[in-house]
Amino acid sequence: WLTVAQERLEVWRDAMRKQKATNEQAQRARQVSNIYTAASDTILAGIYADVEKDFASLYGFVNRDDEDRFKAQLVPSMGKLGFDVDFYGRGFFPPGAYHSEGHQDSMGVCLFLALNEELSKGKVDLVVLDDVIMSVDTGHRKDVCGLLREKFSGRQFVITTHDKTWAKQLKQ
Repeated sequence: WLTVAQERLEVWRDAMRKQKATNEQAQRARQVSNIYTAASDTILAGIYADVEKDFASLYGFVNRDDEDRFKAQLVPSMGKLGFDVDFYGRGFFPPGAYHSEGHQDSMGVCLFLALNEELSKGKVDLVVLDDVIMSVDTGHRKDVCGLLREKFSGRQFVITTHDKTWAKQLKQ
């Protein structure tokens, strides 16, 4: 009986040592995660603050016929983007809540352009847009052309498309 008890005691002591080591590792991992998240959110908050105004301005330009006072909220959320947009002054919601697919597409292009402008800081003057804004109506596509011409005249764009109307608008 004592031999069996001794074996069980050794197994229990070994399990307690492993549990203590595992708890210490989990605590260190939590600390590293918290530090990383705080640093990441601080850096991203700065980038998002700069991009937020530019994005809203670009989107407002493209949709100036009905959303010239457009606003957006870009907030870091554990290393990713918390993204809400104004809907005609009724509050901030995720883009898919009230905006059409075409508006969401133009938001995506405007957000990409604003982020690209912020992150490249004039180091890269070439932008590739592959088959974008296909669900945007032709009138707003024309406004996207105007946006590229007026706001990004110093950039070289390579834009691919299979849509003949969009290609014609780009050429014009």
